[in-house]
Amino acid sequence: MKRLAMAIALVLGACGGGDVGVDNVAPHGSVGGIVLDAATRLPMADVLVKVYSGGRTPVEVRTNVSGEWGVPEVASGPVLAKVSKTGYVDTQLSGTLASAAGNFPLDNAGLVLGPIGMLPSTGVVTVRLVNENGEPVGGVKTVVRSAATHIDYSSGGAVGAGQLTLTPMVSDASTGNVVIDKLPDLTGVGTVGGPFGTVDELTVEVPAVDSNMDGVYDFLATTKVFSTLNLPPTPTVVLRARSVSLFVEASTIDAFESAGFPGGTVTRLPTVLPTTTSPIYITFNHPLDMMRTTVQVVDELGVPLAAQPGLMLVGSSTMRLTPPASSMQLGQEYNLWVHAVASVVDQNLEIDLSSPFFIARDPNMPVTATVTRDPTLPGYLNLTFSEPVGVGGAVRLTGSNCVLFYAGEIAVPPSPPVGNNPGEVGNAECSDGRLFIETREPNPPGPVGLSGYSRYWIMSDVRPQTGTSLGFDLVLSRVPDASLIIELPSGEVVPDFSGARRLQLPPNP
Repeated sequence: MKRLAMAIALVLGACGGGDVGVDNVAPHGSVGGIVLDAATRLPMADVLVKVYSGGRTPVEVRTNVSGEWGVPEVASGPVLAKVSKTGYVDTQLSGTLASAAGNFPLDNAGLVLGPIGMLPSTGVVTVRLVNENGEPVGGVKTVVRSAATHIDYSSGGAVGAGQLTLTPMVSDASTGNVVIDKLPDLTGVGTVGGPFGTVDELTVEVPAVDSNMDGVYDFLATTKVFSTLNLPPTPTVVLRARSVSLFVEASTIDAFESAGFPGGTVTRLPTVLPTTTSPIYITFNHPLDMMRTTVQVVDELGVPLAAQPGLMLVGSSTMRLTPPASSMQLGQEYNLWVHAVASVVDQNLEIDLSSPFFIARDPNMPVTATVTRDPTLPGYLNLTFSEPVGVGGAVRLTGSNCVLFYAGEIAVPPSPPVGNNPGEVGNAECSDGRLFIETREPNPPGPVGLSGYSRYWIMSDVRPQTGTSLGFDLVLSRVPDASLIIELPSGEVVPDFSGARRLQLPPNP
């Protein structure tokens, strides 16, 4: 950013930003900035900038190959710059150019707008409007707002700025679809905060619908907020008549979708958030009473985090949670509890929600595991992974699904030896099922329950010899039953612990 600041200073100097002309009527100075591509951070040439000030005819300039622009002889006071380029979202920048009057000229006055990053206007989202029976609703106007038109780098960091409101669109009569195009494309930008929410927030507002103009609404007004970086397969807005129950219309957490809705189907898919700062959205069918709505996040063991998520209301019925990045880690499991309250006419409507969720793993950090002895479970060893793994439910891998193979033969009279006998890895009997690993997922206190993924497992220890210390292979890809292959919550198969990743058993006492 120092380099950008120096470049802007040169731009202002080049366009005459040294002294401010003062004539008691219209003091003036210089305005300039730098325009970048928000995804690549590379300068953008030939961007059109129109500068408005002092009621004069706007001055048009274009950025050079370094993304720089500057305008001299700009009237002091409020300044507006409209920035546009084909294929990018138009945006506006504003500021105030300092002035002096009479016998007190202001030296070296200039106004820097930005630097900014422009966002491509190639984003497209199709939202479907349906009634409570899931049937498409056509002919309904929708208002769509995006939380940013550009990225502002003037503070040294990246901050979303501006707000884009698109021309109201009408849903298709046969499908209920509303195709929303010319949206900011956030590829390469990611989640960035701003005054109107994170840049990936897309707000869809549907006014109350009175199709026959009789004064009776067919559907109530509704507002729904989506994250364009974490959209469900079919973003849907359900238009409803007045309801006497509180339920979830949409959520980043899959398990919350349709929760509380009569006849609604609650999915139990693991939700994996991209980062420790990814916001969580929950949209209800009624305006929330935030004074009585509570939220808590606990870890896999049920221990509350040191810092709890930030909580704010978007519109009147969408809750946005900002996870506490300082208290969370990549690749780990957390549990969310929500108690939501809405006041409708003379009723208080309440709902309790709970679900596990996961933070995406660091692709540069391989899954590891350690083996320790548990003095309370003779004949067993604790197997602890660095990240939650599993099959989405309880599992014991043994017999034909055995994945555990000692790197050396162990005699256990009078039974056959256990170990890497010839052909054992491919043997469906797997040493008669005496070797096994089994999930020991802790059930945290509270309503969340088990997720089917855990860091905590146990395994058999059949070594009879005192002091025996052997390695073993955990061949997770060997399971004949494909539904039981050990995966991360994202669906990625955990690599085998063999060869260079072979695990070591602690010595027998």
